[in-house]
Amino acid sequence: IAYELAAFRVAKVTNGAPGKLSKIKSVRLAIAQTLTVIRQNQLKSLREAYSGSKYLPLDLRTKKTRAIRRALTKSEKGRRLFAM
Repeated sequence: IAYELAAFRVAKVTNGAPGKLSKIKSVRLAIAQTLTVIRQNQLKSLREAYSGSKYLPLDLRTKKTRAIRRALTKSEKGRRLFAM
């Protein structure tokens, strides 16, 4: 698909047929969809590989917000002691 996109870009520079110019968008979309599926499959297999381990790689962890990630967990909140 990448070769096809390169050919369309050459046609764009050399004032090619309008039909080729309109296909650039659909080819770019097809490339993006393909790369998205490949990435999803990689992440899925990595999640299965790391499912039993204690730590997860950073890109497999949930994103959330910085404050939420650093907040106490439910169990930590439950055993927190209040000093008076």
